[in-house]
Amino acid sequence: MSTTYTVLATSDLHANEEPGHIATQGVESHDAGHHAPIGPFYMDPTFWVALSIVVFAVLIFKTVKKMYFQATDKYAADVAKQLKQAQDLKAEAEAMIVQYREKQKQGAIECERIIQQAKTDSIAMQQSSMAELKDMIHAREQQAMEKINRLEAEIIKELRQKTANMAIDATQRILVEILDAQKNAALVDQAIREMPQKLN
Repeated sequence: MSTTYTVLATSDLHANEEPGHIATQGVESHDAGHHAPIGPFYMDPTFWVALSIVVFAVLIFKTVKKMYFQATDKYAADVAKQLKQAQDLKAEAEAMIVQYREKQKQGAIECERIIQQAKTDSIAMQQSSMAELKDMIHAREQQAMEKINRLEAEIIKELRQKTANMAIDATQRILVEILDAQKNAALVDQAIREMPQKLN
């Protein structure tokens, strides 16, 4: 309003100006002093549209991300399971080899001990007759050979048993996986066959 009064006072001092020009200046000054204030941002529809788009994009991203990580985790779990099975089989084989070598070593030590004992006995019995000495040496050698053969038979039997057990375990695991896959396929086929009946 003060601007309007200033314009009117100026028009009185300049009486030679046109009345229409003075009225226009007064109206423009009055409008300039009374512009309507801009409302808050949450009253703007554009803001809500943009916010809805952002929220929708975030939800879509989270859903896709979750599905991706679930698929990745399942694949990683399957790979880890297969790797663990292979590692278990390898560990069992290595343990069997270590046991076999240990028993082989013990057999060689026992054989050497028997031979040394036989030599000691032969030296101690040098005064005995040659026939008795030969019989004793032969008996010692026979005992040594029997013990060696027995140890070898036990080792071979144990290795065969463990190998058979490993083969049975591996076969059972494979059969279980195959049966599970066949069972799942049968369930899918049954569901497909029953679907038309359920739809009707």
